[in-house]
Amino acid sequence: MPAVTNFDELKRLHNEARVRGAGSKAWIEFAMVMFDSFPALYDTAKAMNARFSEVRSNDDLIKVATGQVRHLYNGECPDEVEGPNVRDPDCPACQVLLAAVATAN
Repeated sequence: MPAVTNFDELKRLHNEARVRGAGSKAWIEFAMVMFDSFPALYDTAKAMNARFSEVRSNDDLIKVATGQVRHLYNGECPDEVEGPNVRDPDCPACQVLLAAVATAN
């Protein structure tokens, strides 16, 4: 049986398996489809999570850039004295910058 990555189709197969009961042909077919489909479903979910992280990271970067999330300037925040490449791990704005760099690499 080919891998199925369409969630509506998987739901249909699952509902049919539940209605027909454990051990039925529909139940076994659903189990085989899930077994065959899991790697592709995992890759799809992983890609979705990565895209969500990028979107969240971009939203957070916009908040830093617009001043909605501010630097604390209690330590190693980037400024004229410390330079542009320092980050304070306790600062919310620096945490956003650190997370953005981590996801970019």
